[in-house]
Amino acid sequence: MAETKQATQLYYAPPLGLSDAANPVSQTAPALYGILHGRPMFGSVDVHLNEQSVVCDAGSLLWMQDSLDMETGMAGGCQAACARSCAGESCCLNTYSGVGLVGLGFLLPGDIVSFEVMPDKGWITSKGAFICGSTNIKVSARFAGCCASMYSGEGLFLTKVTLLEGDGPGIFFAGGYGGIDRHDIEAGRQLLIDNGLFFAAGQHQKLRVGFTDGGYKSACFSGEGLVMKVRGPCVVFTQNRDPSIFKPPEDTSGDGDPLT
Repeated sequence: MAETKQATQLYYAPPLGLSDAANPVSQTAPALYGILHGRPMFGSVDVHLNEQSVVCDAGSLLWMQDSLDMETGMAGGCQAACARSCAGESCCLNTYSGVGLVGLGFLLPGDIVSFEVMPDKGWITSKGAFICGSTNIKVSARFAGCCASMYSGEGLFLTKVTLLEGDGPGIFFAGGYGGIDRHDIEAGRQLLIDNGLFFAAGQHQKLRVGFTDGGYKSACFSGEGLVMKVRGPCVVFTQNRDPSIFKPPEDTSGDGDPLT
């Protein structure tokens, strides 16, 4: 039994936090142990449960041991369930409990990372990115802002993950399309993010939309258009592929139904 625990810790990837890159997370023990496989292009996570529970997005299950139990419900209540459905997450979440392993994955090919959630240090992620997390977190939504929702490619709402009442920490796993990169933005500097490539930031991070330095000319003829602007000091994560390419094309010549 001791050998199994040691092997788990050997391959365990600590969750990412909002502090500087040299000290990415707190020194407290994680609420869940998840082992990442198949990175960076075909990521999945094996969650090790020891009389614990893990809350998961509907449809994220790859496999589970028969020693675990599954229960489905509107985690966080009706209001949170409705909010996260607006952000592309599942209204109902699955909870796996007991002693054993459960394998979980993301719909699109790409990387999976884990994030630490502390009091007043929650996260916003691109819609639909949430895979699973500890039971002391709340998955809801945050309005992206009028300009950001219309021109950034992120939609009206972003997924918001915060800590429920208690000391924490919490942890959750999120999946992106392609690779996931961390950016530490200094005070007074900005990061410009192309449409659809924002992945995660702190829950209070302000998101703006604007032109690149080339102005109107570059916006019209560079192929880049408007971009999302994030001002430091802050930590932001981006994905290097745009998931919107998987949306079916629309036939504008008729009634607008998707092509089949």
